[in-house]
Amino acid sequence: MTQSTLKVSALSFGPGSPVGQETSKKCMLDAWNNGVNYFDTAEVYASGECEKVFGQALRNLSLKRSDLVISMKLFWGGPGPNDTGLERPDLEYVDIVAAHRPDPLTPMEEIVRASPRSSSPAGRFTGAPRIQRDRVEDELRPVLRNYGYGLTIWSPLDNGVFSGKYNDGIPEGSRLTGADVASSDKQNMINFGKALSTEAGKAKIAKVRKLTDMVKGLGCTTAELALAWCLPNEQISIVITGASRPEQVTENMKALDVYGQMKKDTSIKQRVDEIGGRVSLMVSRGEDLSSAVEAGT
Repeated sequence: MTQSTLKVSALSFGPGSPVGQETSKKCMLDAWNNGVNYFDTAEVYASGECEKVFGQALRNLSLKRSDLVISMKLFWGGPGPNDTGLERPDLEYVDIVAAHRPDPLTPMEEIVRASPRSSSPAGRFTGAPRIQRDRVEDELRPVLRNYGYGLTIWSPLDNGVFSGKYNDGIPEGSRLTGADVASSDKQNMINFGKALSTEAGKAKIAKVRKLTDMVKGLGCTTAELALAWCLPNEQISIVITGASRPEQVTENMKALDVYGQMKKDTSIKQRVDEIGGRVSLMVSRGEDLSSAVEAGT
């Protein structure tokens, strides 16, 4: 993890969907068996239910706690003004605490100083709030490089868009219709689905269709390519993946094989960059950052 001594897997698993206890356990075990040691959760996922299921699944799996790196994101809490903390997952400690959003009522310095009190005994791994993508890619690279920070990136498949499953429209029963989604997330998912019908949404889908055509010659899925595309970026320590079925976990982990292909054949990355239309998204490890920041479309 950049200059830190914390050892994390390149791909992580974030149980953010409201699936049952048995399914959650199978997904987490599949991730673990594929080398994942970093598990991410947040108090807002399914209004706290995901934390409860996550904590119970960990106990059922009986994994050695010191072999795991667990992160928690805080902001919304629960119905009460102070309904937050480690009670829902029932964990003694977490390894990384992140501010899910800046708190307008609490100075950031206070948040950063308080976070280690809730984290691992080492008490030195503290997350930062979500930051706008363009600022990370175009403004903050020198900061990340000079101070050795590593990014944890969220939703690399853009709510499933980069899996290609919305190339021909939103299927019935999809979460973008609000089906099988926690009540707290339902309207957000519906709005996200509607946004795919806008000009910007249609342009995004058109790019995904090109990626879908591209992977036919690579022997992988669009989702695997999209995840693999994130891995060469030297500022990224962790790519958070999600799944509601064990089969999705297995597919996501195959991105590591595609990453191996990309290292041998740099034209794969170049073709993805050309389709995406923003070459500054990817910075190969060892590449000079000062020349990598380019204007995007």
